[in-house]
Amino acid sequence: MILLQPENEYSGAKPNVKFPDPVYFGYVEEQYRKAGIVVPFISNDAWTAGYFTPGSESAVDIYGHDGYPLGFDCAHPYTWPNGALPTGWRATHLEQSPSTPYAIVEVCGNTFSAAWPN
Repeated sequence: MILLQPENEYSGAKPNVKFPDPVYFGYVEEQYRKAGIVVPFISNDAWTAGYFTPGSESAVDIYGHDGYPLGFDCAHPYTWPNGALPTGWRATHLEQSPSTPYAIVEVCGNTFSAAWPN
């Protein structure tokens, strides 16, 4: 399946900026549709905030979020601090977006990339 992510981590908007702004987000989505994009939209919340889940203003088709349980420690990809592995993400997904597939759009991207040999 091909998906399009209209915005990246929009939930990480700047201070003093209206957020969430469904007018802005709707405008971004509309530009893609006007350009002929017909694939489903997916979101990428910076955390499990639940912005733009199905049923909300300017909802996407599939809600997704980031997950960095190790933070951004690229030097120690096999060292997992005690209690760092989230155990409530599925329950949160079922509360926020039960009608869509579960999507972690970014998961420890920086950490795991450091583990691959050059």
